[in-house]
Parts: sequence; structure tokens; C-alpha cells
Amino acid sequence: MDLSPELLLALLAHLPEGVLLLDLREEGPMVLYANGEAGGVLGPSPLAAVLGLAAEGPEMTALVEKLNAGSPVSVDVPHGDRVASLELLPLPPVADAPRRFIGLERSLAARATATDAVALPAALPVVLRDDRLTGLAHRDWFWELYRRDFDIAARETRPLAVFVADIDSLEAYNQTFGRSAGDSLIRLVGRALAAGLRRSGDLVAHDGAGRFLILTLGASAQQSERHAEGLAGRVRELHVHHPRSGVARFATVSLGVAHWDGRRPDGAPVSAQAVYAAALTALAGSRRAGRNRATLVRVALAN
Repeated sequence: MDLSPELLLALLAHLPEGVLLLDLREEGPMVLYANGEAGGVLGPSPLAAVLGLAAEGPEMTALVEKLNAGSPVSVDVPHGDRVASLELLPLPPVADAPRRFIGLERSLAARATATDAVALPAALPVVLRDDRLTGLAHRDWFWELYRRDFDIAARETRPLAVFVADIDSLEAYNQTFGRSAGDSLIRLVGRALAAGLRRSGDLVAHDGAGRFLILTLGASAQQSERHAEGLAGRVRELHVHHPRSGVARFATVSLGVAHWDGRRPDGAPVSAQAVYAAALTALAGSRRAGRNRATLVRVALAN
């Protein structure tokens, strides 16, 4: 059955995951369409504006370089009180057309490749538990447990912390030693982070492209901050040589930590996505401060 463009857009608009279509043009990357979960863009808009980045800033420059190289890229699209984490995947080339990417939210992107990126699931997906590259928890499984534990923390007024860790200058490492060596580094860092977990209920997952997600329950803000600093130290102690790090002689990680004490002033509504978004904000703070460090944000969920 052939779908008309109007019907296809209507289907995309009602997906619970974010989807966008991107063009690489001379004036810069343009988002042609993004459904509501990915920002709700219905006409050409600069990618920098959709991502909330400076058009000429270093983050946008690095992103454009990766896109021009035809590589899959992970981006975080702010939209209201949530952040959609998308994988930008290159579409097959079309004659006389700009290079195009499709952006799929991580729960979809985990099941898509560059060759079948436009295929949408016909039924509710089975949640993957293990990440194939690292052996850690899969990001879909992390989100399943995170939503569950967040509900428990909200119901029982228990502290909860979300960590987001990025390997610093991973792309430069890949360019120097090759993608296979980069995958080995990701595995080493993942094992170091997993070895640093303190409680049986703690969880670490690989989120793709050298990013890791960590969930802990019951720790104070101070304990969470010390824990994050200890995890960064564990990665430094691997002593993996990184000649193009720009931070240190060895591979390092930057971490953002969002801590919520479980309290809701006047019974205010809570949002698991708000805590995750705060962790991304903290991670951005670590990057601005020079990387190879941890930054903590205390989250107050109120009206």
C-alpha cells in the first residue's frame, strides 16, 4: 500500500517518539520536518535553532563536520519540559538533492540502521536489555527501569540521581586510532563505570556514541557528587593514551549529575524527563568548565 505524503506526516505526528528530517545545505543544516516529540517543526528551520545552539559556536561547528562526513550523530532536542535524544542517520543519496538525514529518538534508533532508517515498527517493540557493544544495560532498558524507579522515589520520597557521562574527544580518538580502537575504549570505560557502582540497585547503560547513563537511588547530593568524581577518577586510572584529548594525556570523561531529593512542594507534579534534562545541563556545565570533571545540579520539582 502506498502512503500519501499527507498520511505519512499524519502518522509521524502521532508517534510517541521524536522524528525529524534534515537537509545539509550550503547555508547550513536545515530541519525540513520534525514531529511534535522532536520540536514540532513544520517547515525549513536552521538545525542550530532547533537544538538551541549558537549557529557559529564550537558545538554546532563540530556537529556540522560530523554530518558532512556522513556519520551518524547523536543530538538532544529541547522541547517544552522534555529533551528528545535523537540519532541522526544518513539516508541513501538522491540525485540532485542535498544530503539528507533522518533523526529518530533513541528508542527507535536502536532498531534502525542507515539502510533501513525509514522503516517504522509495525508493533510495540520488545525492550532490549543488553547493549551489544559493551555488555552493559541497553538504553531502552535503562529508561524502563528509570521510569519505574522514578515513580518509586516520588511515592516514597526517596532521593534519586541520574548521571550522564561522555568520553571526552572520542571522535578525535577515533580519527587517530580508528573506529575499532574507539569501540575498545568505549568498552573499557563502560567496565570502569560499572565497577564503580556502589549499590545493588544501581544501573549503568550505554547510550551510544560513547555516552553512558547511570541511575542511583538513596544517595544524598553530596554522596552523588563524590560518586561522580570517583567515576571520573576510575576512567583516568585506566591510563588509555589519548594524544588528541586536549584535556589530559589519557582518556577522560565528563559527567553531569542531576540529584532530586524526592520531595514535591505542595504535591507538585513530577517529571522523570525534567531530572534527565537537568543531568544534560550539568554535563554541558562540565564541558564548559574544561571537561574531565563532574558537575552536579540539584533539581527542585515544583509548580
